[in-house]
Amino acid sequence: MDVFLEVPLINNDLADKMSNIIWEVGFKNYLVISPLIFTKDEIENSPLRSSPIVKNIFREGIKV
Repeated sequence: MDVFLEVPLINNDLADKMSNIIWEVGFKNYLVISPLIFTKDEIENSPLRSSPIVKNIFREGIKV
């Protein structure tokens, strides 16, 4: 399962903590969860906005 997370700010420490929590949730539920963690600025103002994965997220993703 791919999970996209938009966060206000990100650094390596926070990304590691979030990835560990996501792994634990997946492990307990027999799922492989692949987190994609980006800031709003990265999505709106970097080349990432043109990437196929981001376009697919906005086209097919389900907001929760």
